[in-house]
Amino acid sequence: MKLNFREKGIPKWIRHRLLVLFLIFTGALVVFQILLNLGEEEKKVTMAEATLPLVGVQTYDHTMGELHGYRTQMDACYMRDALIPLDSKRKMDLTINTYGYDVDSVSYEVRSLDTQRKIADTKVSDWNKDGNTWTKSLQIENLVDEGQEYLFILKLHCKSDDLYYYTRITLPEETYAKKCLEFTDSFHNVSMSDQYELLASYIEPADYTDKNDLGNVNINSSIDQIGWRGFAGKQVGDPLVSFTDINDTYASLVYTYQMAEEADGATNYYKVEEYYKVRYTDQQIYLLDYQRSMEQIIDTASVNVSGNILSVGVTSDTTGYLSNETGTIVSFVQSGQLFEYNQNKQTFTKVYGFIDDPTDARQSYGQHDIRILNIDETGNMDFVVYGYMNRGQHEGESGIDLYHYDSIKQEAIEQVFIATTHSYQILNADFSDLLYENADGDFYIMMGGTLAKVGLDDLSTKELITNLKSDQYAVSSSGRYVAWMTENDVADQISIMDLETEKVRTIDAAKGTKIKPLAFMTEDFVYGIANESDISTDAAGSAVYPMAKVEIIDTSSDNFTQLKEYAKDGIYVTGATKSSYTLYLDRVTKQDGTYVTTTQDTIKDTAGEQNKTVSLVKTASDTQGLATTYVMADLEDGQSIHSLAAGDASLATINDTKSISISTTEEQETYFVYVGNRVTLTTQNLNKAIMAADADMGLVVDNQQRYIWNRGKKSYVNAFNDIEASASDRKASTSAGCISAILQSEGISGEVHALLDRGETPMSVLQTSLKDKLVLDLTGCTLSQALYYVSQGTPVYARTGDDAALLIIGYDAANIIVYHSDTDQYTKMSTDNASQVFESAGNVFISYVD
Repeated sequence: MKLNFREKGIPKWIRHRLLVLFLIFTGALVVFQILLNLGEEEKKVTMAEATLPLVGVQTYDHTMGELHGYRTQMDACYMRDALIPLDSKRKMDLTINTYGYDVDSVSYEVRSLDTQRKIADTKVSDWNKDGNTWTKSLQIENLVDEGQEYLFILKLHCKSDDLYYYTRITLPEETYAKKCLEFTDSFHNVSMSDQYELLASYIEPADYTDKNDLGNVNINSSIDQIGWRGFAGKQVGDPLVSFTDINDTYASLVYTYQMAEEADGATNYYKVEEYYKVRYTDQQIYLLDYQRSMEQIIDTASVNVSGNILSVGVTSDTTGYLSNETGTIVSFVQSGQLFEYNQNKQTFTKVYGFIDDPTDARQSYGQHDIRILNIDETGNMDFVVYGYMNRGQHEGESGIDLYHYDSIKQEAIEQVFIATTHSYQILNADFSDLLYENADGDFYIMMGGTLAKVGLDDLSTKELITNLKSDQYAVSSSGRYVAWMTENDVADQISIMDLETEKVRTIDAAKGTKIKPLAFMTEDFVYGIANESDISTDAAGSAVYPMAKVEIIDTSSDNFTQLKEYAKDGIYVTGATKSSYTLYLDRVTKQDGTYVTTTQDTIKDTAGEQNKTVSLVKTASDTQGLATTYVMADLEDGQSIHSLAAGDASLATINDTKSISISTTEEQETYFVYVGNRVTLTTQNLNKAIMAADADMGLVVDNQQRYIWNRGKKSYVNAFNDIEASASDRKASTSAGCISAILQSEGISGEVHALLDRGETPMSVLQTSLKDKLVLDLTGCTLSQALYYVSQGTPVYARTGDDAALLIIGYDAANIIVYHSDTDQYTKMSTDNASQVFESAGNVFISYVD
């Protein structure tokens, strides 16, 4: 019998084939990896320490300005952080802390606010040097006039580059600025003491405020909130005090400082900002406005978790956060830093932030913010850091830095840095309604009315839409959809682009109607429909577009399925403002052929609020007032969480630089609403700007830094004595007579009635004739708002009916003084009666500024 033996295991020929296949597979992986990462080698880094010098400006025995350096020249007219009052001898004291930075020489420029006129260009020598600290008392040139504001640009000339520091200066007239500062110092110090109840006469408590809140305190809060209501924190050092506005009516100041609280063997730090608006008279000082915000600077080692509740301390009202769909991961921004909490892994990570040492003024400088663009189920996300870069590879630059966060590697990978010459405040108000990265690696950003596309692979840039005003477009909550019209007011067609595909679909107006984009409710588009028969022109020559219907459509559906229709008999919508999940509709009714403002109405996005899988809840705390917690998904049975593994994400940079700049088309006339040193609104709609400034005790400037409107005005104004219309215009109509009187007061003659007969409007006549003035259509403003221009020495045209008007030329506490062009006489009208007359005529006002 012949025996056959079989070798145990895998035969040799099969092993040889498997080995060959393994080698081929391994080689392919290596080649693929090399090709994939060719030119894109990543390296992990830690954020470099802050290096740039810090400049302090001292006056009135205070540090009045803390100036941070820029590596490139900025658009200087928008650098409005502080206003430095010079003393009577035009002196200002400077302190430069070089931190060892190699500074060769120093010079400064003084320019007009619009930057067009250079007043001084001076080299500064003979500094008093004590180690890294340089001090000098500057004597500013006599060309600086009293009561005027100027730009002050300090230049540090260094071995490697020049550094630029910006502020505003003024030589105050008799404005009692120092007295206002003494009052705010006293208010601040008393609020920190056990004598805080002495401040009760200055505040105006209101029932609607939350009496537990210490994160957001204002003039309507309780006296206990003003006095910190049991909070155990102590002020760290002296506050930085900055004037933001000084005039003959009031002064505005901002105090910035930190509080430190000892808790459980650790120190918690809080950044605090106080805003004061003060009027001084010989009799007493009036506190016009007071706001105080406090936000905790998170230390990752001291975050508290209990079950599915994450407690992060005191936060602001504008905290931004996103969560994954299951509610197990949440990312949020607090004190200018980005954090992510993973409930399943029980980890808490600082993804990005400049602050390692809260007491370092360069690290804690707050002229930047972070916006989370998206987050997936595993915690990967895209985000942007925008504004001034405190430290790191872009230290001293202003721009938009796009990052991708890999939650598995715990790495924040920079994708592109977009440099800009705009300040953080302008960036924050101007571009942040549209930031979107699609699945193909294209990044979209709206800046100055231009929608730009950035290819992240090749850093290519392309302008997709240009020259849009703020009222011409709307953006969805995610940023994925943008809707716009090419016309200024209403249109025959609205385009909607899906930025995932760049596919554009349109909505066409029905015959006899016009349409206008209003807003998005999450991802659903809201637009208004106006009947052409309802469109009219007011007495100022401005068109009025009352919308009889508002529609909400589903942008994700192929045929734009209608979700809701809003229409009320006899009521028209003129505009809409979105806040959180509520849309506020501005409405008018028609009375005697004129559209008159009526009450607002609202549309609520209940579905959007319900879609949140992680909720932000503020609960009363004995020590912190209201503390913020994130309520995560319910834990599994038997699961408990009482501690976290905390740490910082690493940074990953690409060897090749990925910095670009984007230039947008010519800027349009734009209005910025400032409250203190913050821009709260950017718009091309003057009426919206004035309304917002009035509500928040702010001011309005345009993009040439002209002061357009201010809440503060003189308590009374005597009648102007140079008002008189021409004889021919007086006979024609009171409207022509009032316009004639304005022109005559400016030394301009002509027959206004002839121009009006040819189809001109009061607005167009003034615009053509007052070539060196900015003529303002104030239609829709209230009488009280229009009186600001009278307080500045400018008459106000006020419509009373068809071809009928009065000229407002003065006022006191209860009356206005008006000029009747037909009789060439001045009379008084009670403010209440005048308001009714002007409102019934549509609140049509016209005035102008230099």
